[in-house]
Amino acid sequence: MAGTSKGSITIDTLEAELDRLINSDRYFGSISEDLRKLVHRVFFVHTRLESELGMRIIYKLFEEQLGALQGLGYCLTETMGKLTDKLTYTEKLTMVRGFKDGVPHKALEKINDIRNDFGHPIERKWKNKYNGKASKAEVFQSLIHGIKVMNEYMEKARRESGI
Repeated sequence: MAGTSKGSITIDTLEAELDRLINSDRYFGSISEDLRKLVHRVFFVHTRLESELGMRIIYKLFEEQLGALQGLGYCLTETMGKLTDKLTYTEKLTMVRGFKDGVPHKALEKINDIRNDFGHPIERKWKNKYNGKASKAEVFQSLIHGIKVMNEYMEKARRESGI
């Protein structure tokens, strides 16, 4: 790839190079394709849920300050978004739990635990833990349940916040 000019690099070329590097890695190259897909799904769902938790914090702040903030909504949303982006998933979840409005924290904590396993693969030995069909099915069920209960929770939060 060193001799390739920037104008001729394609997504296919970059993707092939990245796949080659991943597949040649002693640890990650030994992971089956279905387990890799599971890892991708866990990270995607975790990121989506983390974003929703950040939005819930913003809704709550608006809810509490709505009267004093007439006309300043856009600017404040951007500022609050930058602030919530600095919080970890666990910090956001702890904050939202403090609202005491029924956040499905157990489902979200479960997904965070799985994500942490995948984020620290060697010390948590997740290759063995998640290699069986039963454990993969449990992860899929946790992800599906997490998305569904978070969707319900956020819909309720949006309605109740008036935003």
